[in-house]
Amino acid sequence: MHHHDDGRAVAVYAADKLLFRYVYHPTVPPEESPRPYWHPLNTLAGYTLTDFQPADHRWHHGLSLAIPYLNGANFWGGPSYVTGQGYTWLANHGRTQHREWEPIVSQPDQCLMVERLDWISPAGERWLNERRTIRAALESDQQWSLHLTFELTNISQTEVVWGSPRSQGPDAPGYGGLFWRGAESLRQGEVFTEARRGETALMGQSAPWLNYQTSAGSLLFRDAPENLRHPTPWFVRQAMYVGVCAAFLFHQPYALPAGDTLRLNYSITIDDPLPDNRSQRSST
Repeated sequence: MHHHDDGRAVAVYAADKLLFRYVYHPTVPPEESPRPYWHPLNTLAGYTLTDFQPADHRWHHGLSLAIPYLNGANFWGGPSYVTGQGYTWLANHGRTQHREWEPIVSQPDQCLMVERLDWISPAGERWLNERRTIRAALESDQQWSLHLTFELTNISQTEVVWGSPRSQGPDAPGYGGLFWRGAESLRQGEVFTEARRGETALMGQSAPWLNYQTSAGSLLFRDAPENLRHPTPWFVRQAMYVGVCAAFLFHQPYALPAGDTLRLNYSITIDDPLPDNRSQRSST
């Protein structure tokens, strides 16, 4: 593998094949809760599996770590769910800001990236420090994997409360966490765990892994056993749009005391499509 850093994004390649661009200095408006994201995220065969700023939800940015409720601030983007009012546009958007890289190490079969970030409130206060580890690894000629560790430390003077819209209202959805917005072309895919299949059956259900298979390739999401609330509940969309979230906040909020660290580990295995599927190939 090798990489190229242009000062705004790191592109990681396997030979001449772009696996992903990790945009660490996003140029999006404040109401989209600026944060680093992966887009495009490609199979080795060159099919793009992510969407960015789709017309229906412009604050959906490929693959990203996004939290809709953090001490009243919105680190997800878009409108906020308000008890008794539903979704409402508020001036409450935070941002996740890149601070620095540790030296990026590329080897023939993997690339290791370690980043330092700050989670900054709407008022400009630093609430969290984050150390983010990103490791891409070649598994075979048709498969590669993305291993992610998020270490989030509360540097404020009080506890911070993480939540989903459901923590603000029982009928609201429960998204929040590592979120993948899939390309529109993947809508006809199959989504399943070991025990369940389909959007309705999977929504809010817990499982250690979830697979989204399509004619352009597949993504196997894994929740690590040491994670908070493992196995994670999943937030799944397919009819409205294509999306999967490892939503550890689906059913209840989480309070992180001052000075403590929340550590989350996830992996995504990305497989090529079957040989007879030739549509939606990336031009990159």
